[in-house]
Amino acid sequence: MPTPQSSENDLIKSKKKFVPKRRAPHLIQAESSSINNNQKDRQTVIEKRESLDSKESIRSPIGVNKESYQTSKGQPRRHLEDDELATGNVNYHEEASKLYGIQKKIAYFLAEKCVNRKDTNTGPITSEVLCTVSGSTYKTTKKILGRMIEKKLLSRLPGKKGKGGYVVFELRQEFIDIVRLQSQLEYENNYPSQIVSHQKSIVSTRGNASNEDLPAEWKQIDYSSVESIGFGLSQIKQLYEKSLNTPDVIQDSIHHFSFGLQYNPTVQKYVEEGKAINVFMGVLRKGLSWSEAKYESPKDKALRELFERRKLEKENRQKIIKELMSLEFDDWRSSLTEEELKRIIPESSYNSKLEAPKTVALQTYYENEILLPRLKTEGLL
Repeated sequence: MPTPQSSENDLIKSKKKFVPKRRAPHLIQAESSSINNNQKDRQTVIEKRESLDSKESIRSPIGVNKESYQTSKGQPRRHLEDDELATGNVNYHEEASKLYGIQKKIAYFLAEKCVNRKDTNTGPITSEVLCTVSGSTYKTTKKILGRMIEKKLLSRLPGKKGKGGYVVFELRQEFIDIVRLQSQLEYENNYPSQIVSHQKSIVSTRGNASNEDLPAEWKQIDYSSVESIGFGLSQIKQLYEKSLNTPDVIQDSIHHFSFGLQYNPTVQKYVEEGKAINVFMGVLRKGLSWSEAKYESPKDKALRELFERRKLEKENRQKIIKELMSLEFDDWRSSLTEEELKRIIPESSYNSKLEAPKTVALQTYYENEILLPRLKTEGLL
C-alpha cells in the first residue's frame, strides 16, 4: 500500500516542466517583417488623417491638385462653402430618396407639421403621436429618430420631460421642400385623379375651381378663418353636392371651429396631429354641425369687448378725478369764509360737533359744482 508521501512524490514527477517553444529563424524573420509593415500602414493612416484636418484637403480630393480638379466640361468644380461644411454637406435630395418604412412616415409627418405651422420647427409632439405615426413601439421610434438626427435630417429642440411631456424637432427648409415634393409625386403616381395635398387643393381651387356652379347663398360662405387647415372652395362644393347641410349651418360651424382653433385644446391638438380638416369635414359630411360649448359669436364678442373697454375707461376716469380732487380740495376749503361754509354745508351738519359730515358735504359740493363743470368746459369730460 503506497504511503501519502510516496503518492505526493509521484504526482510531482508526473507534472511536466514548461519548456519555451523554440522558433525557426525563418519564422522569426517573417514575424518581424509583418510587424514593420503594420507600423508603416499605421503611420500612413495617421498621415492621411492629419491631411484631412486642413480645409484644402476637405475641399479637394486627396492627391489631386486644386487646379486639375475640373469637371468633364473643363470648368472648375464648385468648392464647398463654410455653411455647407457646418451642416456636414448633407445631400437632402439623396437622403430623401433613401427614406423608406418608418423613416419615411416620420419625415413626411414632421414636414407636414412644419408646413401647417408655417415654420421650420414642428411644435410640441407627444411620444404617443409619434408611435401612432410610425406604427411601431416607443423604443423603435426613438431609435429611428436617433438615426435621422445622426444623418442631420433634423435636430431636436428643448421639450418637456415627465407627465405631459413632448418633443420638438427642427428641419431645414430645403429638406421640408424636398420631402413635400417627393410625397406629392408619390401620391400623383398612386392616385393621379386626386388632389395631392391640402396645399395643392387650396392652390387648385383658387386657380382652376370656380364657384359659378354654386347658388348665391353658398357663394357668400366666408371660410377665410379656417383656410389655415386646408378648408376652401373645394370643400364647400363637396358639401353642396352632398345636400345634407344648409349654408347657414356650414357658416355657423366655420365660426365655431375657428373659435375652437383659438381656445379649445382638443381642436388645437387636431391641428398638431395634422387631421383637423378630416375631423371637421367628417362632421359636416354627415349633415351635422360643429358646436363649441363656450362659443361666442363675433358680434357678441365685439359687444363684450366694447362693454369691458368702456367700463375700464370709466373706472380709470373716476380714479383720476378722485386723485385730482384730493390735490385741490384742501386749498379750496381753506379759502372759504364762514358765510360760504354756512351756505354750502346743510344746517344739521354745520351745527354738529363732528367734522366728518361737514367734510363729506364740502367734497360733494366741490366735485359736482366746481370740478366737474370746469373739466367739461375744458373739454376733458
